[in-house]
Amino acid sequence: MPSVTPRILVPNAILKPPDLGPLVAVPLTQENWRSHGPYLFGVDLFNEGFWWEAHESWELPWRLSGTTLQGPFLRGLIQLAASLLKWRLGAVKGQRSLQSKGTSNLDAVTRASGTRFYMGLQPSGLAEAVGEFLCGRAAARSPTIAVDRIALAPKINLYFDP
Repeated sequence: MPSVTPRILVPNAILKPPDLGPLVAVPLTQENWRSHGPYLFGVDLFNEGFWWEAHESWELPWRLSGTTLQGPFLRGLIQLAASLLKWRLGAVKGQRSLQSKGTSNLDAVTRASGTRFYMGLQPSGLAEAVGEFLCGRAAARSPTIAVDRIALAPKINLYFDP
């Protein structure tokens, strides 16, 4: 993360990338999300507060998504992760802009998919949780961010049932 590394904030975290096998870019699909290494690793990184790294993990699958619904889905996840990073860095204007764009993308995915769940999560629910978190924390305008506040950041809960 630029100028700040969250790794010092989570001293017991051991995050290792999944065994991705040979370096072959595989698009994220409805059929493979349960075993898609970069997607799942990005979720783990997001949940530990490594928002920059989560964004990086989702970047290639997003670029491979083309015009599929996975495009706005991954773009929305990336934007929400970036909004949390901007919050962490104290960049309120960037935080608000990215959170708004991420919410729009994930809400569009929810509408287009016709279901509350997509790729194992509730896109609109996550966007709402991030928005509530950022509104509550941004209002405090604290120049220092305590570890416990980062621990309260929204998490992605995946549901693996079909």
